[in-house]
Amino acid sequence: MKANKCLRSLNVAWNGFGKEGAKALGEALPENDSLTELDVTNNRINANGMALFMIGLRTNETLQSLKLGMNPFSSEVAKHLLLIIEANEKCALTHLEMSDVSVDEDVVAVLERLAGNRHLSVNHGKIVRKVPEKPYVPPPLPPRDPLELMFEFKYEHGYRTLDLLMRMDKDNNMVVDREEFKNGLLEMDIEADDDQIDELMSRLDTNSDGNIDYSEFVQGEKEYGSRQKRHMNMQTLGKIRSLAAAMLKLRVKAHMNDAETRRLSTQNTESKLTAPK
Repeated sequence: MKANKCLRSLNVAWNGFGKEGAKALGEALPENDSLTELDVTNNRINANGMALFMIGLRTNETLQSLKLGMNPFSSEVAKHLLLIIEANEKCALTHLEMSDVSVDEDVVAVLERLAGNRHLSVNHGKIVRKVPEKPYVPPPLPPRDPLELMFEFKYEHGYRTLDLLMRMDKDNNMVVDREEFKNGLLEMDIEADDDQIDELMSRLDTNSDGNIDYSEFVQGEKEYGSRQKRHMNMQTLGKIRSLAAAMLKLRVKAHMNDAETRRLSTQNTESKLTAPK
């Protein structure tokens, strides 16, 4: 094809030559100055093959009709094909066939530009709308108990329970009222609305006098520690159960292997006893 100066029409449809054939055509098109019609319908030319084929279209000046239907390339590849045709000012194409290739808005936009300055007829498949990719948004984490966050703050800063009380006790009367408790949580960057503050006060203020004293802080910390311990115990119990199940499977397998070994041993013994002397 490179050296053939008389070839006007070439039909290599339905040959299935794929990437290698597309590469050969892409290398020949820049050298050939006589071919006007090329049919490569149904040749298993995918995106990679089209990339090699389109190299030849960048400088070809004679090809007028190109049939690319029934090849597995996407709308994105079709757009790049049209952009190459648009960039080649000496391109002679007047008919482009890719009737089974669905195209999106980007391809249509290039076609509209080409319609203004080229006499190019393009047959393509249906027009599909691009589906915008939605960024993955992880589900929100469940809200943490402000009381747990408060005691975690205490442990992280190495506070004693008395230190925590004194941090919140602004009037130095050794008890923490509702306002001091609310402001103390804010200083620890722990968010809690008024309803949560009321609920936390009711949990800590066991004698319902409107204040939290040292003993009530200690009791609240014990309850927090018990919840953490129960949570850890449940995790440990789950691991123990998984380990027990795995060990049971191993024991069953070992028992089955022993039974099979005994059966084979018995068969061998019986064979020896019945063998002719």
